[in-house]
Amino acid sequence: MRQASFMIALAAALLIGWLGFRGAKDRYGEERGADQEVAGASERGDGFAQFGRERFAVVARGMRLSPEADGIPEITDGGRLPLWATAEIRLHARSTHPDPFGVELEAVFEGPGGRTLVVPGFYDGDGMGGGDGNVWKVRFFLDRPGVWTYRTRGTGDPGLDGRSGQAEVEA
Repeated sequence: MRQASFMIALAAALLIGWLGFRGAKDRYGEERGADQEVAGASERGDGFAQFGRERFAVVARGMRLSPEADGIPEITDGGRLPLWATAEIRLHARSTHPDPFGVELEAVFEGPGGRTLVVPGFYDGDGMGGGDGNVWKVRFFLDRPGVWTYRTRGTGDPGLDGRSGQAEVEA
């Protein structure tokens, strides 16, 4: 008896799974799988897919953030930072890049006691929430009090390479 009920439950689960992935007939009389149904809803622009695209478009067009919106201070040459505080170096490339993944940026920090840190940079669009621009950032925190120097190394844009400065970290 147990084996028969197990077989029935297994057959029901397989049938439900098969129908779920294969799908029932859609409104045009064709059979569609679950992934095809989602793709079809997205193509037709109905339901949640359209709702999501509309909301994303409103946000993408209308929202611009100030450079200080994230609460992370920008360090300028000779600036002071508390120990372990997150800060960033903001750089401007000489041109905008249609493919920012072809550009590399990092900063080499040298601190007290010969401590060296290499921190990768990242593309930040226009620096205010927009996708197109020439703003690049290196976000970091320094782990020892004293004077730290930095120098950037960038490939793909001369505006990102060879920038240097220093920051004083206070305990």
